[in-house]
Amino acid sequence: MNPRIYKKQAKRAVQLLRSHGDTTKYTPSSEPGVIDEAFPWKRGKWLRRHRPAEYGLWQRISGIPEHTWCDWDGDWDGRDSRAGWVQHYDHARLPADYWEGPEWESGGKPWPRMSTSDRMGMWRYSQIAPGWRWRGGRAVKVKA
Repeated sequence: MNPRIYKKQAKRAVQLLRSHGDTTKYTPSSEPGVIDEAFPWKRGKWLRRHRPAEYGLWQRISGIPEHTWCDWDGDWDGRDSRAGWVQHYDHARLPADYWEGPEWESGGKPWPRMSTSDRMGMWRYSQIAPGWRWRGGRAVKVKA
């Protein structure tokens, strides 16, 4: 994935989360780099060694919407809006009866894998909540 695409998806994620009832205040990051890299650690190590210019793009990107908070023990933590939307979508796609049944008494069910079409569909404009529509790249509530 390209850092430019990552940033566009993060900006769209803010609007999608807002349409689904999330009231978290996301602010553009002031520091360069991303909180959660979009690739595994091994891929990052490989990029640093074999494609340093491409890895450098990930270190220079800024302005990604993020939310930071202070834990009860004084540690600061945060996540960007893209990670928040991925988590919301991953839970929203589960079947209605997923959390019910006797298998939860013995440790639970395995988490269903996300297919390629699910991952592609996560970023479509059609993921906006009912009663909302797109206006100039922003989600607005439809007046009744």
